[in-house]
Amino acid sequence: MKITFEEWKNAQLVEIEHHTDLEHQAYIPACNIIAEYLNIDYKNDFKDKIIVEVGAGPKGSVLLTEGNFKEAYVVEPLIEKWPSEIRSSYEQIGVKIITQPYELFDIVYADETWLYNVLQHVISPEEMLLKAKNNSNIIRLFESLNAPTNEAHPHLIKKETITNILGDFGKIYTGSSRTNFHSYDCYYGTWNKT
Repeated sequence: MKITFEEWKNAQLVEIEHHTDLEHQAYIPACNIIAEYLNIDYKNDFKDKIIVEVGAGPKGSVLLTEGNFKEAYVVEPLIEKWPSEIRSSYEQIGVKIITQPYELFDIVYADETWLYNVLQHVISPEEMLLKAKNNSNIIRLFESLNAPTNEAHPHLIKKETITNILGDFGKIYTGSSRTNFHSYDCYYGTWNKT
């Protein structure tokens, strides 16, 4: 599955309408639930790591590290569409911001790549997963499955979209089993290169 760059740009413009509450408190519960499922402690587990969080949105999980990492990147093409304090919140803890699509981001190596609810929004989910696999030791993933496509979500992600590239390393979260969290089933887990 691959869309054109123009189709991707249009999807990004539609996606921005989904982000109406830009307060950090609107995103913390979901970040904490993901941390629980992935068994991670954002403040303490990444101090010596290079992290790439793809499609972080206005308040990505990397913010919960409070800067306790070796190096961090947020790939967020919409960052310029939000108030300047969104960018500042990342930059204040040393996160570098990449505004181009992940597929075009020229990174050589990351200890960890985080993919949380982003695969429906990219140019090519398969190319993205392959790039993360080739350029990361660890991929932390939490992705909706079988959610319908629309202008903002041009890709239908199935379990096989992930497992055909990374193998079956994860588990299934049952949609709506947590209050105010994903209504669709999700595939989640931590993929390790070794």
